[in-house]
Amino acid sequence: MVKRNQINMTTGPLFKKFIIFCIPLILTNLLQSLFHSADVLILGKFAGETEVGAVSCTGSIINLIIGLFIGLSMGANVLVARNLGKNDQEAVRRSIGTSIIVSLVSGILIVFIGYFGARTFLGWTNCLPEFIDMATEYVQVYCLGAPLIILYNFASAIMRASGDTKRPLIFLIIGGVLNIALNLFFVLVVKKPVAGVAIATVASQGVSAILSLIVLMKNKTACKLVLKYVRIYKNELKELLIIGIPSGIQSCLFNLSNTIISKNINDFGVPQFVTGNGIAQTYDTLVYQIVHSIALGALSFVSQNYGAKNFGNIVKVRKMAFFTILVAGIVAGGLVVLCSPFLDRLGIKNDTDPKSVELILHYAFIRHIMMASFQFICGWMDMMANVTRGMGKSVLAMIITLFGACVLRILWVELALDVFNIRTPEMLYFSYLFSWSVTTIIYFFVHIRLFRETKKMFVIKNNKDLNLEKQN
Repeated sequence: MVKRNQINMTTGPLFKKFIIFCIPLILTNLLQSLFHSADVLILGKFAGETEVGAVSCTGSIINLIIGLFIGLSMGANVLVARNLGKNDQEAVRRSIGTSIIVSLVSGILIVFIGYFGARTFLGWTNCLPEFIDMATEYVQVYCLGAPLIILYNFASAIMRASGDTKRPLIFLIIGGVLNIALNLFFVLVVKKPVAGVAIATVASQGVSAILSLIVLMKNKTACKLVLKYVRIYKNELKELLIIGIPSGIQSCLFNLSNTIISKNINDFGVPQFVTGNGIAQTYDTLVYQIVHSIALGALSFVSQNYGAKNFGNIVKVRKMAFFTILVAGIVAGGLVVLCSPFLDRLGIKNDTDPKSVELILHYAFIRHIMMASFQFICGWMDMMANVTRGMGKSVLAMIITLFGACVLRILWVELALDVFNIRTPEMLYFSYLFSWSVTTIIYFFVHIRLFRETKKMFVIKNNKDLNLEKQN
């Protein structure tokens, strides 16, 4: 029997369940992204251009530092979802207990890596001298709160595995309100703008993490955190790492390529370009979170159906996700481009020099056109990777994405900007569109063979199960 806040992803009409699952997930990820957006917009309106530029420099570095460990939470999601699909409650609880330990260890590692390495990592991106001190402070404070941030990601991944996307949304709404209130308090009252917004982000996500943990402990379903299971189980740890490490490496190196992009933006030596990119990124990221959330939905649905050996549903999920991402990406991206003149001004202080404002808006609009308009292709790439990962081919997904989205992107940047010396923002941003498109095409051809092999494997396994039942 499926309890309230759970979704059985293996039976019945899937499209309605998929949409019901994805809508709260989209809202949750949008809200989580707004934590960083609130930092940038409040700093832009009440602090200044330098503070916005400093925080804008930190995004790729923070994602690079925590990317590996966030990838491990995908392993937790797949592992729990598969065991739910198999109806193995004991394995589900062992998986949850192991995941919680892994999340805490991961968070502690990030504290040391991020706090002591912040300035060095920012130096790799050629962070401008006027930004480096404040950017270092932001990264250090953020990483001190990493255990809570990672714990929330693992807890929400576990809840997603059972189809519960509503309660993580509620917890993030509570955290989001707290985040905005603390942002204003630290910027306007304490007068510690950069460190203050970092503290606000960590505190708000900490509240969300604690609430998620309480729900998991009080859960009356198979997805319950039972204290006696909170330890390392060798088999569950092995499976989690087999799925999660490739996902984490992919995320880490994916963000490394973004860090190289950030370095090239800094190398232009135009502060307005850095600021305009940072402001535009806050909105383009919202479009990405919409399509990425649908791709995450595909991961949970495919994982459960893979555990249940339901090949037909895996095919349906990929098709549903493909068209949902297309529609959502075009609508959201189009709205951002149309509203960009108004939206981008929200992140600029009223007394900023008009010429500087004009340049900031110019660079921000270029990014919107090149990035927001085509985020649906990035969503397709993420979805195809998650379908591959949900079918047990996490290493394959890592290899394809690293080659397409990282290696090709870096080659494009090096050739276009350094070899051919075409140093324009348009050429820099086009590296994303190029890499997304090529990677999606590669996945399409890989899936032809993967689906054929999986179908054959399920037929053999189902026949064996039927023969065993007849013998018994």
